[in-house]
Amino acid sequence: MIGPRDFAPYRSEIGDCHCQLCRNCSYAASGHGNAVQAATELLDALRAGHHHHVTFAEHVSKAKVEHAARVAAACIAGKSELHMLGLHLGYQGGNVERLYYREPYNADFMVGIGLGVTPGRHAAADARLQESRRRFMQRRAVEVERLILADQRNGCTHFRMSGELCTAHAEQYPPPG
Repeated sequence: MIGPRDFAPYRSEIGDCHCQLCRNCSYAASGHGNAVQAATELLDALRAGHHHHVTFAEHVSKAKVEHAARVAAACIAGKSELHMLGLHLGYQGGNVERLYYREPYNADFMVGIGLGVTPGRHAAADARLQESRRRFMQRRAVEVERLILADQRNGCTHFRMSGELCTAHAEQYPPPG
């Protein structure tokens, strides 16, 4: 069994390290993932001399580059505004792909739990929800067109949601002035 004594010779090398192996081991130690597998992989890399210490600054720099690439790819792919907002705020969930941005989304919850009980009332509630979504998307399309006319940078979905151009649109939409 792997234990603290196995890592003792490598304490200075893994201390304050933010490489993927050390982060995996940290997550495993916090109860997430497979602790034994993560520890074994880290110990094997240390013993073989394959471990490379990564400072927090290096980790953050790399994460920013990777994040910018994900944002640009999503923006070019035409992902929804909520998806882009989730990327900007740093979270994504099951509803990210759904167009809930400024939409009466709580109506979806009511339909989802079968409010109204009878099938006919449920179908009517669902029809009202779909009509509400259609009207919302229609209004949003007009609003987005108006936003783009006011400032070409709004052609970048990420800019509309965060105020920052994604790297894919940075050269395409120079700042006004």
